[in-house]
Amino acid sequence: MLSFFEFPMGDGQTWLGHENGPAAEDIQAIEEYLGNAEFAAKCAAEGMRIVTNNRLAVPTIKDESRYLLDTVSGLPYLYANGSLELHVRQMFSAQHNVIDTCYFRDRLRNKAPGQDSFVVTPLMTGGAIDRYLGVTNNNGINFLDSPIIDYEASSISELNAIINEVEQKLSTGPYFRRLWFRGQRQEYCHKRDESICSFLGQGKSGVELPSLLPSLGRYARKPENIIDHSWVAFGPNHWWKKPYIVWVIRNNPRWLSHYPEFVERVERALRSDDDMVFSKILFDIQMDERVPTEVDDLRQWFFAHFKYSAWIFVLQQYGYLSSMLDITTDRDVALFFSQSTMEDGTMVKTDPEDGRVIYVFAESKNQANYFSANEVDWGDEDWAHGIPPRVERQVAGAIFGSTARSQNLYGYYVVARIFLHGSECVSNLSVEDLFPVENTDLLLRTLRDSRPAPEGLY
Repeated sequence: MLSFFEFPMGDGQTWLGHENGPAAEDIQAIEEYLGNAEFAAKCAAEGMRIVTNNRLAVPTIKDESRYLLDTVSGLPYLYANGSLELHVRQMFSAQHNVIDTCYFRDRLRNKAPGQDSFVVTPLMTGGAIDRYLGVTNNNGINFLDSPIIDYEASSISELNAIINEVEQKLSTGPYFRRLWFRGQRQEYCHKRDESICSFLGQGKSGVELPSLLPSLGRYARKPENIIDHSWVAFGPNHWWKKPYIVWVIRNNPRWLSHYPEFVERVERALRSDDDMVFSKILFDIQMDERVPTEVDDLRQWFFAHFKYSAWIFVLQQYGYLSSMLDITTDRDVALFFSQSTMEDGTMVKTDPEDGRVIYVFAESKNQANYFSANEVDWGDEDWAHGIPPRVERQVAGAIFGSTARSQNLYGYYVVARIFLHGSECVSNLSVEDLFPVENTDLLLRTLRDSRPAPEGLY
C-alpha cells in the first residue's frame, strides 16, 4: 500500500528541488568522494549526486555517512578502494524492484542465479538481491548489466503467445506476482554515457533505456518550470482538489439529502473562480451541525493523507500531473494505447504504424510499488459508490516511486519489450470504450463543471 503520510501536501512533493543540471558544489562533492576531478564532472552531468546522512554512519564498520546516488535509476552506491558497491542499507522498495527486474530478465534468458527454492543469506531481504549479493557475499554490481528482452509480433496470436511465454517462465520462479503492460505509439529513449554505465555496473544495457518519465517528471524537466513548496500548494494541481471533493459528495447524494440549500452552495462553489468561496464551504462543513459526519470525515481524510492515495491514481487518468505511471493488466488496453494519440485534448485512435511497442513489467510479490484499482484505499468503505469509468474500463494500474532522485526509475522496471508490426496486431477497443462521455462519467462532468477548469484536463 501507499504510505499516506509520506507526502501530506500531495504528489508534487516528490519532485521538489529538481535541478536541470548540476551545480558547482555537486561536482566538487563528487570530486572529493571519488578523488577524480575530470570524471566527477561527467558523473554530475549524468545525474549523480553525493548524499550525506550522518544518522546512518557506522564508523566502526564502514563510513556510510556519504554515498553516491544515481538520480536516473535511484540506486545508491558506496565507493571504496576504487570500486562501487550497492548501498543496500539505503535501498527501499523502489530500488529493490530494479534488482528484481534484473532477476526477471535473467530468468527469461534462463540465466537466473541460484535455485528456485528459498535462499538463506546474510541479507535476508526476501528479494532477488539476496541471490546476487548474499549467497557468495559478493559486492560486485555487474549483475545490473541485464538487458531488456526484446520480442516482435505482427498478429494477435503472436502477441498472446509471447505474453503467455513470459508469464509462464516468470511464474515458475520465487518472486513473481503478475504482469503489467503499457502500450505506446513509439519508444522514447534515455541515453547515457557508456563509461558512466560501466562505472555503475549497468554496462551496455544502461546506455539506452526506455524513457518513462511520469507526467510530473516531464513537467519538471522543462527549464521554465520550477517545482517548489508554493507550486505544490498552489500550482496547476491545486485546481483538482475542489472538483474531486465535490465528486465524492455528488457520488453520495444521501449525505445531504436533508439539506438541499447546502448542496446548492456546494454546486455554486464548484462553478466559482474564487477560492475563498469553497474555503468557506470547507469551514462550514466542519462547523455546521446540519452537515453530517461523513462529509466532515471526507474533508479531514482528504487534507490529512487522502491526496496521495486514491485521488492521484484516479485523477492522472484525466490529466493530473502525477509521479505515477499508468499501466494495465489488460493486454488489449495496452494494445489500444499503442495506436492512439492526444489531439487538441481528445484521445484519437489512429491507424497502426510500425514502431509501436508494448512494455512488459513484472510485479514482484516482495515489493509494493505496483497497485491496481481494486487495491485503492477509497477512505470509508461506502464513499465510492461509482468508481470512475475510465479507471474501471482501462483496468487501470500504476507504478509509483519516481522522484527528483529516481527520475527514470520506471525505465529500469521494464522486463520485456514487444515491438508491433503490420496491420493485424490491433485493438478492437474504441475511444468511447475507454474514455466514456460526460453523461456516463460523473467525475469527468464534475471536473468540467469546475471553475477554473483544472489544467491538463482531457
